[in-house]
Amino acid sequence: PSQRPVMPWTGPVVLGLVVVGSASGIYSYMDGKFGFAAQRARQSQSASSLQGMPNPVEMVARLETRLRQNPNDLQGQIMAGRSYMALQRLEDAEKAWSKVVELDQRNHEAHYHLGLILLQSGNHAAPKIYEEALSHFDAALINVPRDPAGLWYQGVALVHLKRYREADDSWTTTYQNLSPGSEDAEFVK
Repeated sequence: PSQRPVMPWTGPVVLGLVVVGSASGIYSYMDGKFGFAAQRARQSQSASSLQGMPNPVEMVARLETRLRQNPNDLQGQIMAGRSYMALQRLEDAEKAWSKVVELDQRNHEAHYHLGLILLQSGNHAAPKIYEEALSHFDAALINVPRDPAGLWYQGVALVHLKRYREADDSWTTTYQNLSPGSEDAEFVK
């Protein structure tokens, strides 16, 4: 009589599914029974109000109102760009940083963030994305030529453009501008 061979991986897979399902079920039960999610939300809200910290979403809404009244407010656009980056609202951040560049073509922070947004959100098969990102990093590095973050991402864009020697130069300069022995320096190394 022929028997089907037992798959050696079926046991661990089934056990893994049982563990994941059990953990998920226990968490859902405990969360429903004790209301952990609601409790965390209340604690977060009360901690903010106790510390006198305004709600970030409300702050951004006020800033947006201010910018609708005066879209050429350079400092307001910079604050909006930073806020949108923190909130991962990349499309809004791109608009704010583009307005900053329109108002101040030499603003290195805006160029840096526009390059970063392109690297994070673009069609990574299209070299044009990397060329545009590289032009923003190059513009940012004019005013802050030793900025490790700008140099690092400049190198990333260069690698995607297959310009390896220039990427190596960029990353070498990045390494030279970091604290020796730091976690960042070890990563770049």
